[in-house]
Amino acid sequence: MDRWLFGMLAGILLSTGFTKLMALWQWFGYATLVVIFAVFAARYRSARGTYLKSTCILMGGIFCGICWGAGNAYLTFYKDLTADNWYRTQPVEITIDRLPEFQSGAVPRWQLSGRLNRLNYKDLPQPPRILLHWYNPSNNAQPKLGERWRFLARLKPPQGLRNEGSSSYHRYLVRHKFRALATIHYGRRLEGASSVRQQLWDKLADFRNQIPFSGVLAAITLGQRQWLTSEQQEVYRETGLAHLIAISGLHLTLVGGGTAYLWYRGRSFMAARSRSRREGRSYWLEAIWVGWLIAFGYAWLSGFAISTVRALVMWLVVVLQRSCQWRVAPARTLLRAVLLVLLVDPLAWLDAGFWLSVSAVAAIVMLNWRWLPPHGRLASLRSLWRLELWLSLGMLPIMLWLFQGIAVAAPVTNLIMVPVFSFWVLPLSLLGVAAVGVGANELGGWLWQASALGLELSWPALQGLTEQGWQWLSTEYSWWLLLALAAAGCYLLPLRHYQRTGLAAGVAALSTVAWLWLELSRSHLLILHTLDVGQGTAVVIERRGRALLIDTGLRYGPDFSSAERVIIPMLQHRQLRPELAFVSHTDADHAGGQAALQQAYPNMKWLGVGGKPCVATMQGSWQDVSWQVLHPQRVTRHDQNNDSCVLLLKYRHLRILLPGDAERLAEATLVGRHGVRINADILLVPHHGSRTSSTTVFLKAVSPSLAIFSRAVQNRYGFPHPEVSQRYEKLAIATADTALGGQLQVVSDGVLWWLQQPLAAQNGSWYDANY
Repeated sequence: MDRWLFGMLAGILLSTGFTKLMALWQWFGYATLVVIFAVFAARYRSARGTYLKSTCILMGGIFCGICWGAGNAYLTFYKDLTADNWYRTQPVEITIDRLPEFQSGAVPRWQLSGRLNRLNYKDLPQPPRILLHWYNPSNNAQPKLGERWRFLARLKPPQGLRNEGSSSYHRYLVRHKFRALATIHYGRRLEGASSVRQQLWDKLADFRNQIPFSGVLAAITLGQRQWLTSEQQEVYRETGLAHLIAISGLHLTLVGGGTAYLWYRGRSFMAARSRSRREGRSYWLEAIWVGWLIAFGYAWLSGFAISTVRALVMWLVVVLQRSCQWRVAPARTLLRAVLLVLLVDPLAWLDAGFWLSVSAVAAIVMLNWRWLPPHGRLASLRSLWRLELWLSLGMLPIMLWLFQGIAVAAPVTNLIMVPVFSFWVLPLSLLGVAAVGVGANELGGWLWQASALGLELSWPALQGLTEQGWQWLSTEYSWWLLLALAAAGCYLLPLRHYQRTGLAAGVAALSTVAWLWLELSRSHLLILHTLDVGQGTAVVIERRGRALLIDTGLRYGPDFSSAERVIIPMLQHRQLRPELAFVSHTDADHAGGQAALQQAYPNMKWLGVGGKPCVATMQGSWQDVSWQVLHPQRVTRHDQNNDSCVLLLKYRHLRILLPGDAERLAEATLVGRHGVRINADILLVPHHGSRTSSTTVFLKAVSPSLAIFSRAVQNRYGFPHPEVSQRYEKLAIATADTALGGQLQVVSDGVLWWLQQPLAAQNGSWYDANY
């Protein structure tokens, strides 16, 4: 059976790499292969057919896994809503399915999710899930979990930004099966009473301003992170403790395991008074089931967050095996648990937490396989220390991938803080929620204050640790950290000492050579990154580990900045240090992220908005790339589209023209003053494809081989205008679009150039497809 399960798991993981959704006839073809291999496996029963039988079982499992993964992918992108529903303000009725999140600030807003029951007064037979935002709501608007509301809302497709280095909002929408996004203009409650969780949340809201670290306590009890401050999130992340302030398998295991232990000890103590009962019964299995039920209640309290469902399923596998008295190797148990998780939640692999959980359990299994437990003095402490160190090393690649760096002191901080959370913070905070639930609000407040005391006492040390430069290693050191990890991994192999040493030295040497070859091969390249920032512009020129920026994307209220969400993560992911930046004009979709970038990189030089004003005849050189300002002709405040800073970049024979939001007047001035000297190989389309730009005369003068549109998918301005698209097509100018696949890259050695779109579905995976 485990061979089939292994094949099925492999098939599911293979299906994640498909570049497009499988057609129905292909799916039935794979299903037929499953049946064929199952029939052949059943026929081989003799010893001579053992090898063929094993092969048939494995192949049948692989094709079965592909069918499961591809089938769920098809259902995920099944369009409940059609194109005629988008970008229309219409009445919708939803049932709220999670705790609403309210964010105050310059632009207060509610974030809601729920099932769309009625659209434009018509019932939907299978209500899809949608995500809604309500900006500047009325003061009496208090949506609650479980209530039914009618909104006047504008729907749009669930399309997110796709860029290297940033957590993909697009994948988040796919993962949570949102079929539409909506902006609310008006709403009123129809019916329904708020749920028990909502009532608990409302009562706990009274503690928010009274008890310090209430945001952390709310995060580990109800799974709500909206009270967490940005400083708290950053400090816990940079000290390697981010997993403690998000409900995970660790929290569920602590609650369920602690309950099971107390139940077992209590039942054993009571049974000790009766000899017959003591000899006739063991309570360990009963205690495990009680612990699982309590863990189930904790998962309910957190709203059955994805991480809790995953932990419940994995624990259920262990409990069932124990109940059936099956002696199963830990690796096989892990295989069964992981596969059951993917059967219950087919898109679990899109969650970073899934890989963290699986890698942590796999590391523990490997640790116990490779070494015997410590004995002698302080054996328990030594065992715990070894476990923390091993987990830190084993999960290093995933931590680099998720958090763009690692905390050097993580083994030490976890060794101290995990017991603090396990035996102090988490139990008291859960007891406080239980007390509030039965009406003892004063007792609940006291328990939360006692719980927060553990966080208050540790906070100064954690805060001071983050201020130490050596404590946080960014992705700049990722190559060497992974190299050290690979070499250390050689010592886990069951080989003789000199063989392990030789293998580790060989891995280190080959990895170093590979790194040197990659660095040398990249040293002569220039890469133009046009980032997917929605309806805005942000361009990064990469050369020799340095970066030149042109425009900084948009900023909308206090919650969204292209710099914080897209540009800075991308720079960190590519390990780039920005040195020079141009901001073409003051529009919020071009200059919106400037403040965040100035704070993150205080030594970066700025030209245009926020720096020395751009004016024609300005020129210079950066990393062998010459730049020249072509427009405006006089010093301006860059507060008009026609005053945009127009930039021409030259790298050997490659020419790139970046005109900002220049319109007809500016284009005519450029053509009249420079003529064909503004010709370029690559053109960033002026004003995102507006009808007021990209005149025929201008395009003939530039004569680009490639024009790049930087815009949002199906944006409210209708960019690019159909006339503009036809103009590019008529002049046989190839186009690329960030709205259709995400971030674009033009790579050149100065003579030849080629276009890449790494996160487009045709180059990546089906879940990055346009909706």
